[in-house]
Amino acid sequence: MSKSGRQQYLLISHVEEIGSEIESALTTGRAFTLHRVASLSEALQKLSDGEIKCVIFSIPVFHQKSVKFISKLRDIYREMPIIIVSGKIQREAFDSATEIKRVVILEQSFVKTELLAICEKVAKGHEIYQRKTKRFSTDQMVDLERMLTGEVMKGFLFNLSQGGAFINIERGVIVPGDILKMNVKLDKLDKSHLVFAKVIWVLQQGFGLNKPGAGLKFMKAEEVYSSLLDTVK
Repeated sequence: MSKSGRQQYLLISHVEEIGSEIESALTTGRAFTLHRVASLSEALQKLSDGEIKCVIFSIPVFHQKSVKFISKLRDIYREMPIIIVSGKIQREAFDSATEIKRVVILEQSFVKTELLAICEKVAKGHEIYQRKTKRFSTDQMVDLERMLTGEVMKGFLFNLSQGGAFINIERGVIVPGDILKMNVKLDKLDKSHLVFAKVIWVLQQGFGLNKPGAGLKFMKAEEVYSSLLDTVK
């Protein structure tokens, strides 16, 4: 922990432009301090201090050699969260990395959105994990309804996978455990898609837009009623 009381994060980046982009996204008014190095030798030296709480590794292509490096890092630092940001992710390497605990792999397009949210989750002591399916970037407005109260609000969908999504709340308040009905407007297709989701976590400043952000887990329609009953018990 630094003198300011903030957690110490380490950014390993070999590409100046990408490293600067990540650093810019993560260093404004956050609950952690970011240290940036350009080589593995510098990284190991910094890690030996014992103060680093999270490693962010930026690499142009994520491949099997990258997985070996992560595995070695995990053997030494068994509890430290590791975040990989890469412009290209090889499928075989992605599948191998999903078996390593406390590792998240992100495509570079998520640097300013999901990376910030994940780093803040780590700072607050929340667990992170790699989803088995890749996420897809999107930019859709969504209508939200809290199923327990009927409150209607607006949101902005940043990215989604088969199992969940990340959103900013434009108007309204939600808390972990809330069950939401989400109407996604597919403007380009002139259609809408209705889904149910459970709020897993909430950040007061999500995805760098100074508005609350939330991680959602999709639910089957038949699960909603029983979940609502559990909420009011």
